[in-house]
Amino acid sequence: MNQEYEMELSVPVRYKDFPKDIVFKQSLPERVNVRVKDKGNVLLNYSLARNFRPIEITENNLNSTEKIVTVTQSEIESHLQKSLAVTTYVIDFSPSQLDVSYSQQFQKSVPITFKGFVNPRSGYGVSGEIVTSPSVVMIYTDKTRLDSIKSISTIYTEVRNVKSSVTQKIKLEEIEGVIFEPTEVSLTIPIEEFTEKTLEIPIVCVNVPVGYTVRTFPTTVMVRSSVPLSKYKDLSERGFTIDVEFADMEQSISGMLPLKLTTKPDWISTHTLIPDKFEFVLERRPVL
Repeated sequence: MNQEYEMELSVPVRYKDFPKDIVFKQSLPERVNVRVKDKGNVLLNYSLARNFRPIEITENNLNSTEKIVTVTQSEIESHLQKSLAVTTYVIDFSPSQLDVSYSQQFQKSVPITFKGFVNPRSGYGVSGEIVTSPSVVMIYTDKTRLDSIKSISTIYTEVRNVKSSVTQKIKLEEIEGVIFEPTEVSLTIPIEEFTEKTLEIPIVCVNVPVGYTVRTFPTTVMVRSSVPLSKYKDLSERGFTIDVEFADMEQSISGMLPLKLTTKPDWISTHTLIPDKFEFVLERRPVL
């Protein structure tokens, strides 16, 4: 144990506190391999511990003029001497100097969109907007990629057989060459029990020229909607309109047209019209 031997050690390299808009053009070295010489008992301690203080590379190592990160041989050697016993002799180490070029990226803020499938338990549904927190993400990349990215998606996520609102952490879908900040968000899916409500809505003919009278059969339509229990009392006839353009009726040969809602509350996603089409008669009267 008192004789001298040579041994190879592996010291980790840690990169800290770099600006988000810095992108390295080569792979960053993760370790420095060091050839050392010392007595057997000292080398045995190295072999058992193997927990060396990392070589830390920070923003101070940036050369903004040459766009390069440099850690000199003397800086690496100084760090190694602090981590090793005073009796340990450093024979050599590789790489002997760290030189990694980088580029400075463009940045912008883009919205986050949910990518996935939600299938609540029978009798339940999504009762509002699916939201993420935060709702936007800062991205860093080259100018060409930056201009082409309009939004960032979450990773594909399926939510099934739930009967209450869901909140969970979810990662963003990676794009090669693009850095995100943050890389994950909080996703909230509002789930609630649903019921049906039926309302009677009049058919309204719009843009009828002077001298015409329009008669519709029927004059009203039953609108059956699937509605969250919490909004059942809020849903009324005022939230719906069924407008039919005179020009569409005038061009119809059959005297019958399909019906559709012109306006409805945003949170109504499922509805049925009874009937879903109507007949009409156009009458022209003398203009005095």
